[in-house]
Amino acid sequence: MYADVMKRITISVSDEIAAKAQRAVNAGYADSVSAYFGALARQEPDWVTAHEVICGMIQDAGGITEADNEWALRSLGLIEPGDEVPEGLKVPTHLLAPLEVSP
Repeated sequence: MYADVMKRITISVSDEIAAKAQRAVNAGYADSVSAYFGALARQEPDWVTAHEVICGMIQDAGGITEADNEWALRSLGLIEPGDEVPEGLKVPTHLLAPLEVSP
């Protein structure tokens, strides 16, 4: 599934996270700290691709209607059942706008 080619990168994590990774290695759950983080990354969904797909679906559908916006706000728990939608309240833009990923 994943290529055997490895790329060396450097990441910075808190002491707590570094210790957690080392405990996993010491307990035999991972062969190395690198393997620990690699396994976590493989298990995590590709959120950037998912976001791009959702944005494309919204665009293909012609945008989000007021009814869809209200449903999403209620589903996300941003407004309570029975409450009016405050004027101008929209689904948070970070859920809709294309992601800006820093290099």
